[in-house]
Amino acid sequence: MRINCLGLLDVVGLDSGKNVAAFQQDDLLALGQLMICLACGSLQSGQNPAKAVDFIARQYSNDFKTVIVFLLSKPSPMKSIDNVVSMTAQRLVAEMDSARW
Repeated sequence: MRINCLGLLDVVGLDSGKNVAAFQQDDLLALGQLMICLACGSLQSGQNPAKAVDFIARQYSNDFKTVIVFLLSKPSPMKSIDNVVSMTAQRLVAEMDSARW
């Protein structure tokens, strides 16, 4: 499978009046929705985030649920990818260490 035309809508809709920060907030929300779909194994799970988060809370760690809830939360100037990286850094390092051996 190939991913093609990434960012095409951003170029075509360049005059939408949104600033970069608004696009970044949209990207964080989209990342949260993607993570829900992958964790639940269904594209329809993004239609009902509350039910999906409940499923994720039962099947995955509390840290994972916290990251998803953060990504789906209301946009704010304090919400950035830096927050997501700091929330997941410890687990990412542990995974990289275990993959190395």
